[in-house]
Amino acid sequence: MGADDGAVGRLTEIVNAGSPEKRWNLVIVAEGYREAELAQFAIDAHSLADRLFLEPPFTEPRVRRAINVYRLDVRSTQSGADKPRCADGGGTGTQAATFFDARFCFDGSTQRLLAGNSALAMATVSRALPQWHQILMLVNDSERGGAGGQVGWFSNGGADWREVAIHELGHSAFHLADEYDYGGPASWPGGEPAEPNVSAEPDPSRVKWRALVNAGPASPTRANPDCARTDPGPNPVAADIVGTFEGARYSHCAAYRPAWNCKMRNTAAPFCPVCADVIVGTMAPFARP
Repeated sequence: MGADDGAVGRLTEIVNAGSPEKRWNLVIVAEGYREAELAQFAIDAHSLADRLFLEPPFTEPRVRRAINVYRLDVRSTQSGADKPRCADGGGTGTQAATFFDARFCFDGSTQRLLAGNSALAMATVSRALPQWHQILMLVNDSERGGAGGQVGWFSNGGADWREVAIHELGHSAFHLADEYDYGGPASWPGGEPAEPNVSAEPDPSRVKWRALVNAGPASPTRANPDCARTDPGPNPVAADIVGTFEGARYSHCAAYRPAWNCKMRNTAAPFCPVCADVIVGTMAPFARP
């Protein structure tokens, strides 16, 4: 399974903000689309681009004018992605002959983790558009899944697949951490995370996003009352409050996120102010006339 199972087609510009030499270039690539399904890929890619620019801060002119969006048609022999039997009980054991060899259970233990041959993806896109900045791999499969990394991977399965794509873009393009608090040790083992939106510091006046804090002096703003589970809430402050909320980066305790909710915690939520600030800052050099 791999590059012999398909062929690379045409690169098409979806959104033109300027010369690719001066703008931030996002390329949406087809994976698991047969020749007869590439028309649907075009619809899906345009739909994702439209949805992206409805998501703050991508709605802001200073961000919109920084971004070019392209789609790259890549034909696969078969539809979908591999679904090996997974340690968490998922998977059917089926395989699909696709160009980038996308598969669920990419880590061997988590069914929803969908990824593939990122090195081949980057090499393929580099030939089509050497000036690319980020690749999003759109996998044609009805099962919901995704993963971040140098390449963002996601399927078009599930009603919220566009939100999943934007979440994975948060990881891949802006180096944002997951702000949800399950899947790891109950308590963060220590050390300051590298990502800009999670911290081991409970004090809002000292945390790395302190310039955006508008919470009171409580340290943390919200402590999880039970480190054996996710804090059930409700949110103790207004929705727009930035502070330190315990439970982030896969741990219930000792890791903190900037807001009660965020797209990096829940794909249905908007980006929190800290994440939005990172996105705006990343785009600033590409927004110049």
